Amino acid sequence: MLRKSLVTFSALLCSGFFFGLYLLRALAAESSYAPPPFACEVRYHFREHFRYAKLGEKSVSAPAFEREALPMSHVALLDGVSERIVKGRVAHLPYEFLVKITRRSDSETGTLEVNVLDSLGKPLAGFPQESEGIRAAR
Repeated sequence: MLRKSLVTFSALLCSGFFFGLYLLRALAAESSYAPPPFACEVRYHFREHFRYAKLGEKSVSAPAFEREALPMSHVALLDGVSERIVKGRVAHLPYEFLVKITRRSDSETGTLEVNVLDSLGKPLAGFPQESEGIRAAR
């Protein structure tokens, strides 16, 4: 009997959770074709130079990397175009990062845009970069 009531409770909890997600999406005026939520991180690779390395000794360290998370994505709906946007900074770099996935309808694939801005708000050389045909798994 206890097992059956736990299963029923679990099913109700899951149903309530998914209904809540549906309701939140409707209340937030999020379109059905909005790209799904995503997260981003900045990963940078580096090697340290050894100043006092003697001739024949290693002059650089083994490759290493750091990674820092950006804020979670949020939805913006503008003129019928649904966008999922991540915008943020990381502590160790003087840049602002902007990642955006845009979709106009359920039948259209998305467009991914990545931009890196300097401290004055100007894009770095080679940015923004755009890629079309992004299809997100649901």
